[in-house]
Amino acid sequence: MMTMTSRSLRHGGGVVGMSEGEVAKKGVVNPAVSSQVQLVEVKGEYQIAPETAYLCLYYSLVKRKFVKGRFVDDFRSRHYHHGVVLYRLFPGRYIKFELVIWGARVPPCLFILSVVDVTAAGEKVLAQVRLWGCREFAERLGIAQVIDFYSAKPTVFHRRPRIDLNHVYSEEENTKLLDFIVKHNWEEITEDGHAPRFSCSAL
Repeated sequence: MMTMTSRSLRHGGGVVGMSEGEVAKKGVVNPAVSSQVQLVEVKGEYQIAPETAYLCLYYSLVKRKFVKGRFVDDFRSRHYHHGVVLYRLFPGRYIKFELVIWGARVPPCLFILSVVDVTAAGEKVLAQVRLWGCREFAERLGIAQVIDFYSAKPTVFHRRPRIDLNHVYSEEENTKLLDFIVKHNWEEITEDGHAPRFSCSAL
């Protein structure tokens, strides 16, 4: 059986972790033949409602930054806001960041970090870790992308995610993120070391 490592996860495909525009700009794929590559449409999501919030964004391992997508608000009201992030990606490997917030529950926040293969056939999860806790917990972990992702969460005042999609993380920060997911693959980690008070199976 092959041992899963951060290196094997990072270098599992050809042109990975880039959007259509990023690949063309980088010159990895010749624009004259880029039409031969089948782009994959995937969706992120953001939502804010009374006592709850949700955010889902994709992160590029190759570019070391959150992938640029098109933000589309599809429903707005006084107390509820929902939108999607439309991505057109080359097949490859990404990290899918998800954050679920329940204002009245303990722990109130759940981070889901998943290494995924994105293909025309769909999305396959290769590794995943779940973190129960909020900003203070993320800061103690010392993973820059997780801290920034939490700060990007939608609020009643800023309903669209606020995150710098041009910020490039260092190679050290990139490796630290991936090593953490591999080390704790399929684990659930909480601030106090105890199991969550309710099941996340319904997510």
